Amino acid sequence: MPIPLILLILLFIPFRPVCWLWEVCLICFGVEWLISAYQLYLRRIAAGMPFALGTSILVVCGILTMLSALVFFSRKIKNRYPLHV
Repeated sequence: MPIPLILLILLFIPFRPVCWLWEVCLICFGVEWLISAYQLYLRRIAAGMPFALGTSILVVCGILTMLSALVFFSRKIKNRYPLHV
């Protein structure tokens, strides 16, 4: 919980490396979703329970989290966060 809160506070600093940090963190958060999906899949298979719905939801969350890093390539964001301050 403290990492996203710190990242939200950093968004008020108009400096391009803040965007790069956000992009890396969003990709890492997406990978974390995918790892959780894989662990859920393994646990459900081992228990003989259905796994498709829960695993697919986690996979989609992971993919969308990683794709949300693309928002930082938009022109508005690049204008708001210049490379130098």
